[in-house]
Amino acid sequence: MSNVLNPQPTKRQAEVLGYIQKFQGKNNYPPLLTDIAQHFDVSVPTISQHVSYLEKKGRLVKQKGKKYSIQVLKTMVDLAPNIVIKEVKTETPKKYAELPLNKIICGDAVEVMKKFPSNSVDIVVTSPPYDAVRDYKGFSLDLHAAGKEIYRVLKDGGVAVMVIQDQTKNFGKTLTSFRTIVDWCDSFGFKLFETVIYRKYGAEGAWWNKRFRVDHEYVPVFLKGERPQHFNKEHLKIPSKHGGKTMTGGGTRLTNGIRIATRSIKINPTKCRGTIWEYLTAGDGSRLKHEHPATFPNKLPYDFISCFTPKNGIVLDPFVGSGTTTVAAKNLGYKYIGIDIAPEYCAIAEKRMKEECGPKQEKLI
Repeated sequence: MSNVLNPQPTKRQAEVLGYIQKFQGKNNYPPLLTDIAQHFDVSVPTISQHVSYLEKKGRLVKQKGKKYSIQVLKTMVDLAPNIVIKEVKTETPKKYAELPLNKIICGDAVEVMKKFPSNSVDIVVTSPPYDAVRDYKGFSLDLHAAGKEIYRVLKDGGVAVMVIQDQTKNFGKTLTSFRTIVDWCDSFGFKLFETVIYRKYGAEGAWWNKRFRVDHEYVPVFLKGERPQHFNKEHLKIPSKHGGKTMTGGGTRLTNGIRIATRSIKINPTKCRGTIWEYLTAGDGSRLKHEHPATFPNKLPYDFISCFTPKNGIVLDPFVGSGTTTVAAKNLGYKYIGIDIAPEYCAIAEKRMKEECGPKQEKLI
């Protein structure tokens, strides 16, 4: 293992570190997380994540569960005198002259996205390798840095759809999904448009002795800007239980307390889908797709892309894995970009693009 560290914090992490130093110099004791959060007008979980990153980078130490315990390390030598510090020159990545459309790119997602022009992508549909829930070839991910680049490359009115869950450790959830949602909204300006629950129908025989069977994942939908640039949910409608019937009811109470009188209502054949979306996972997709350890249903990206992507839109999956998002994008007639750091998974995605795109794709949904 290399004994070289990259100690460079992000701009916001540097601001947090500077505030801690200034606070400590003025008061002779360190600030609480609540003090820092109040100063930057963000949530405590967001600040906690920044402090955690600074601790990993050797800029400070904090005793878990103890108040007033943040200690700034003035130099890296305070942390590890035998470690060599590498000075890192911050260089602006060379931008692509044109977006690399309709390609699977093998590389680090954050570094690749840095080369994209700002405001160039219409929708992101992805599932990052979170919490080491699956073996991902030894690669790890900075969700904060990924969120920053995703926000930058999205067009105004674009959305980022992320499939995510939390690992259970010692009978407690890691809360990575919740921390990421708050962090992306507080740090970059995303709005949380909605959180969809992806209800999984898997093998009926699955069971656990000491906890509930996990049959859902979270799908937060992040919005950049005031409102979605495109929204069409016609294909998402589901059959109404009493479609075609005329029923008496509808005596609802308004928010101002006034109650509407009951009346006859003709029930439409279909109705708006709610926020729980059900997908079959057992038997979903090809054998090639499942050479990847963590996949989501083929139909999921079809639904989100069709809902939020305008005509001639560009679809990005920065953690493309087996290529489910890019297969959906191409079959729907959209331009796409897929990125993955693992060459093995890029190869699976490339092969699926050749085998599963075209007139016969419907059988794979």
